[in-house]
Amino acid sequence: MGSAIPMVATSTPSGWENPRSTAAGRLWTLLRSSPVVTQFISDNGTSSGSLTEIRRKYIQDGVPITNSYVNVPRVDPSLNSITFNYCDQQKAAFLDRTSFQDRGGLNAVGEALKRGMVLVLSIYDDRDAHMLWLNSQYPPGASQGLLGVARGICATTSGVPDDVEAMFPTSSVTISNSRFGPIGSTVY
Repeated sequence: MGSAIPMVATSTPSGWENPRSTAAGRLWTLLRSSPVVTQFISDNGTSSGSLTEIRRKYIQDGVPITNSYVNVPRVDPSLNSITFNYCDQQKAAFLDRTSFQDRGGLNAVGEALKRGMVLVLSIYDDRDAHMLWLNSQYPPGASQGLLGVARGICATTSGVPDDVEAMFPTSSVTISNSRFGPIGSTVY
């Protein structure tokens, strides 16, 4: 399976400005089984309510690890989930377009969830951006002093699909024990 590199849990853009941050001070590694729990929170605590928050946590060795808190100037540092406030503040801080909000934001996601969705998971090569947007400097060549450019410690020359495939020709991922249900019913 090749060599593995421990990764830090910063599953949201909140970790972009602090590439060595960890959720709750714990190192989350892909070397062991790591359940990821995503919770869709409504305004009234039921599946018929309006979606107001998407929360994520990780479980490693039986210990829950909360998502990292935001570490971005001009964004409330008490935020560690996707909310209306997080979306608005994050877009303003990065001077980014509000395309998510313009398309209905969390309200649209909540309505889509009520209609039913199919979960699709995959492993893929990023032939356009070489996954630099995830854990490197992106876009390459942009000043690291610009907010949002420094997203991690990987070199801008990394992630070239042909190189990755040659180094790890038998790469695979195992997704197992997927669960769906009311909050608290899918405990690991």
